[in-house]
Amino acid sequence: MTVLMDFRRFLAFYFPVFIVGFFAAIASVLFSISWVTDSFYQEDTGVYILVIESLLAVIIVHSHFMVLRGRPQWVWGVVGVLVICLLSPLSATHYRTDQFTWVLAVLFPLLGLFVLNSKRHKKMRCKMAQVRRHREVVIKALKVPCTPGKGVR
Repeated sequence: MTVLMDFRRFLAFYFPVFIVGFFAAIASVLFSISWVTDSFYQEDTGVYILVIESLLAVIIVHSHFMVLRGRPQWVWGVVGVLVICLLSPLSATHYRTDQFTWVLAVLFPLLGLFVLNSKRHKKMRCKMAQVRRHREVVIKALKVPCTPGKGVR
């Protein structure tokens, strides 16, 4: 029962910062890609927008999944996407088509980078790495050594 309570406390403390970082990354992809395609390309680019946003979303989702599995170095995938999403609207500031979208396209990557750099997110990545190491030790201890020449039952 204490393990369940510790897990609930863990979720209550770390889940908000994790989900804010995740949604900030997704929103930054949506706003920055829509801003860049609206500024640079005037023809129908719906398929290209869908492909680019899907690719970046896959990178974000996979990186966050690997962070949850205890691989903190995968946060650099999210950081790379956020930096790309921050620099892309900044390159199109002279077009000035829609200021509200531009502000959101700059605000969400900054929010995502701020959340990823927060103490709570760093502590969560450290805890998840500890859980991964503990899980590997338990799995190694549970494995039964197989003697040569005999099949495994």
